[in-house]
Amino acid sequence: PPPPLPPPPPPPPLTRSSPPPALGVLDETFVLISVPDRDAVTYSDLEPALQSALSRGTLTGVIIQAHTDSVGAPEANRALSQRWADDLKDWMIARGVPASMITAEGFGEDEPVFAGPDETPSAENQRIEVTFVFAE
Repeated sequence: PPPPLPPPPPPPPLTRSSPPPALGVLDETFVLISVPDRDAVTYSDLEPALQSALSRGTLTGVIIQAHTDSVGAPEANRALSQRWADDLKDWMIARGVPASMITAEGFGEDEPVFAGPDETPSAENQRIEVTFVFAE
């Protein structure tokens, strides 16, 4: 049999010039929540951003995408990020956003924004992205 093929080269590292803010409101349709503590995620800082988004127009959807760093097993990270997304969805429902409008998904460590060594905590990668969708 022929010799095995060499492994593909690693992807180029992603770089970030500065750490993300704890809560970044890029505009009234996108909010970035940094998660510095994997075990203590809170959403109280999101209240003003949620109220601002809800006052912008007719809301037709909310997309929640939660991400972890690579500390721990991939399956555990996927489950943890899904819990963050579901908790935020419940928080929004409690504030009047209809459940049928909210999509919540946990990606675990699959979509990092910062490439670092495995098993190294990364505040840049531990994040929740919220996108508000409005009627045109």
